[in-house]
Amino acid sequence: MRIIPGAGSFGAECYGQTGRKYIASETVRGEFGFFERMAAPLRILVTDPDQVARQLIMRSVQGWRPADFTFAGTAAEAKAALSADEHAFDLMFVDAQLPDDSGVRLTRWVRADDASPRPNLPVVLMSSAFPQDSIKAARHAGAHLVMQKPFNTSRVTQIVDEAASAYPNFIVSPAYVGPDRRVSKRPIKIDQRSQRSGDTQIVDDPSSYTIDKDAVVVVFDYLKLRLSRAGPEVFRDYLLRSHLRPAMHNIPLVRERVLAKVSERHSALKVESDALVRGGGTGDTLRRMNGTALQIANDTSTAGFTLMAAISTSLHHYTSGAYEISDRLSRFLLTHVTALGSSIAHRIFDEGGNVGQSIIATIGVAEAVFRRSTTKAV
Repeated sequence: MRIIPGAGSFGAECYGQTGRKYIASETVRGEFGFFERMAAPLRILVTDPDQVARQLIMRSVQGWRPADFTFAGTAAEAKAALSADEHAFDLMFVDAQLPDDSGVRLTRWVRADDASPRPNLPVVLMSSAFPQDSIKAARHAGAHLVMQKPFNTSRVTQIVDEAASAYPNFIVSPAYVGPDRRVSKRPIKIDQRSQRSGDTQIVDDPSSYTIDKDAVVVVFDYLKLRLSRAGPEVFRDYLLRSHLRPAMHNIPLVRERVLAKVSERHSALKVESDALVRGGGTGDTLRRMNGTALQIANDTSTAGFTLMAAISTSLHHYTSGAYEISDRLSRFLLTHVTALGSSIAHRIFDEGGNVGQSIIATIGVAEAVFRRSTTKAV
């Protein structure tokens, strides 16, 4: 690579391993940029039994920049490669369908399993078909990017440049473990950031921190690294499994805390709901139920209790005062309160599988009956 002087930027005349020449320029900025990324070979793990896909990825990258490749045909082989050296890889490509497991589950293993040494490893999930549900599952598992098959050289190089050089903040919560998926175009000033905001704790030194007793979401923040112009290897090794353990150990504690709070508020809901069914409820009764349902929805959403959040959000809507108090409304609201009680009793911390589907179906039937003769409040 030969440096070419430029006005306000660096220019470079570069040759890939195939001898292809290209000109690149990069404006000087605080984060690590083109030259730092090109200085050392990337170490890339490709987990895909398809030999054609493997070769296309390797040739695409090596024709553009130095890179060393390791190939795995199964999830088991990938886990063995990842566990062999905690500083080995800068990027992993993984196919959505592997012979022994799914790419989504392997990605989730990278993020959350205690045997995975590098939870912040950039992961690109590949598939020949990505319906909306599959994209959602990939992102929820913690994939940085998804790549549709078949792909070409330009797409591979674009993905590699984006994934291997971008380390967003890392989130640990009962609902999600993985890179921050939120995107903001506004610059963030360090003096405007608070270390804790409500249930969120921000950690800028993962090697030394103590979990706050009220923390639900822990955010490992890369802002100081960006401001210090740290090199790629510093970003890569910033967050290791040992750093993540206190935050991961906090998750079951958070769930128990939230469950206790929801149980207490559910008891208050049941008292108000029983009053409505007996005919003793008023507009104030609905307002109290509405406020309690909102509190439960906020708590369960933050904690990742998907089913409880859905039930309480629906209950919040139907207690908003938009509907007149009637026997039908009272019994419909009781269905929500009973469903929430069942979710608490079964300790359902996610969507609930078959039990959750049954609960949602029951509420759906009750809603259809209620809406057949709904009277809006005037």
